[in-house]
Amino acid sequence: ALQLAARNGHLEIVHELLAFPEVIAQITASGTEALELAAEGDHFEVMCELLTIPAIRPLVANHDNKALKVAIQNDNID
Repeated sequence: ALQLAARNGHLEIVHELLAFPEVIAQITASGTEALELAAEGDHFEVMCELLTIPAIRPLVANHDNKALKVAIQNDNID
C-alpha cells in the first residue's frame, strides 16, 4: 500500500500509513522502494514525508542514493 501511495503521490495516505509500526517494518525490510517510486513520479512532498522516518535514512545511504539519482534524471532536484 505504501509503495502504491508513494508512486501515485498521495501524500495524506503516505502520512497516515507511516503511523503504523507494520509499515515502518516494511520500509526496513524492503529498502527504499517507496522513496524511489515517489522520485520516479516527481512527488517531492511524498519523498520529504518518507525521509522524516528515521528508519529510512540509513537505507538511503546504503542503497547508493538511487532515489536521488532518479530525481536528478527527471530534473527534479529542487
